[in-house]
Amino acid sequence: MMSVGCKNEDSDIDNKPVITDFSPKEGDYLTQVTIVGSNFGTSRKDASSHVYFNGIEAADYVSYSDNEIVVTVPTGTLTGAITIKKGESYTRSSVNFVYKLMSEDGYETGTVMMTLLCKDVVYCKGANIKPCDYWDENGTSANEIGYFDVTSQEFKYNSGYEGMEAKSHALWDWNSGDIAIYKVNVETIGKYYIGLYTSTRDQNCYVNVEIGQDVEALKDISSINSQYSRDVVFNDSWGDFSNYLEFGPYELLEPGEYYVRFLLKNDKNADASAPLKFIKMFN
Repeated sequence: MMSVGCKNEDSDIDNKPVITDFSPKEGDYLTQVTIVGSNFGTSRKDASSHVYFNGIEAADYVSYSDNEIVVTVPTGTLTGAITIKKGESYTRSSVNFVYKLMSEDGYETGTVMMTLLCKDVVYCKGANIKPCDYWDENGTSANEIGYFDVTSQEFKYNSGYEGMEAKSHALWDWNSGDIAIYKVNVETIGKYYIGLYTSTRDQNCYVNVEIGQDVEALKDISSINSQYSRDVVFNDSWGDFSNYLEFGPYELLEPGEYYVRFLLKNDKNADASAPLKFIKMFN
């Protein structure tokens, strides 16, 4: 890793600090970062030295020597270059440090947000269930570009919308016992959540959302984990999507392909429907 160095006219160019590397390349508040290079000065006080993350000074200086500095990450808008200022000269890393929020247990948070669409559906079961995609972010039926066909188990475009890219998605016309399974690719391990909006004109509906790596196991709904069930608020409307439901956390401890199953239930065995819209998966 090379760095860009600058100096005041009174500074000796041979003594300007040089950054050759730093690690880790990303982290959260108080993460210890080790910076290696040369000409840092034998002591921070004598060198009148400061370390900055995108212009914000390090929270603490753990150790300091002429070729290695260990500091802790401050808070703020920190993604950017690391700068070492030594007296009147300074140097910046050519690679940015990336600030990532971490949960209390060390997982990244707030870095992944994906919208589930028909392209992610791998299995549907139900007499009327119809996952639909829309070309706009409002998910209006006038802009429905296509749907996942339960009979053929494949996505089909509506006439005039062929090849269009979806921006939003909804699950329509599904009744108690119907399921839809989506495939997602998880690159960052940690705790994930599913968020969605719903409306209903039927009573006593609830939605169960489970995540696993075995799609065949998720097709079996003989037993469900009630921890991942949420009641659908009755609002006597098919178009009022003001009810927000959130499911989780799901602890996904290895990267790879996962499957997300949505199951609509009504334990009173009455036909009941609760359309879902704007389904997001995030950490």
